[in-house]
Amino acid sequence: MTIGLLSHPNSTTHSLLEEDLAYLHTLLETLEVTDVLTTFTPAWENLVTLTALESGIHLTGVLPCSEYAEIFDDYQALQQLTQLWTLADHLHALPFEYYSEEAMAAAQRWIVKQSDAVFSLDRSPNEGLLYAEKLGVTIYQPLVLA
Repeated sequence: MTIGLLSHPNSTTHSLLEEDLAYLHTLLETLEVTDVLTTFTPAWENLVTLTALESGIHLTGVLPCSEYAEIFDDYQALQQLTQLWTLADHLHALPFEYYSEEAMAAAQRWIVKQSDAVFSLDRSPNEGLLYAEKLGVTIYQPLVLA
C-alpha cells in the first residue's frame, strides 16, 4: 500500500510522544505500507517519514519547486530536509521554479493521485485532503493534532 503524507503548508512542528510514534509504526505495519510519499513539510510529517524509514518503507520525496530548500529559514529544518533527500529512494520534482501555494497544492494533488490512502495529523483542511475526498481516497487521521 502506498500512503501519502499531507500537511497543511503552515503546520507548526509538533512533538509526538514515544507511544504516538510506536502507534504509527504499528499502523504502518498493519496497513502493510510499502511506500510513503511526502513533501518533507517540517512538522509531524518528517517524524512520520523517519518512522517509515525505520520500518524499511520506501520513500518518495515530492518537491513542489526547484527552489524548495530556499523556504526553510530554520537551519535545523533545512538540515533535516537535506538528510531526508539523501535517504529517499526517489525524488519527484514538479515544474515550478519558486515556492507558492499553487506549487504546494500541485504537489499534494500529485501525492493523492499516486496514493492508495493518505495520512494527515492536521485539523485544518488543505488542498490535498480536499482532493483526496473528491477522488474517494481513504484518509487516515491517526493522531489528529491541534
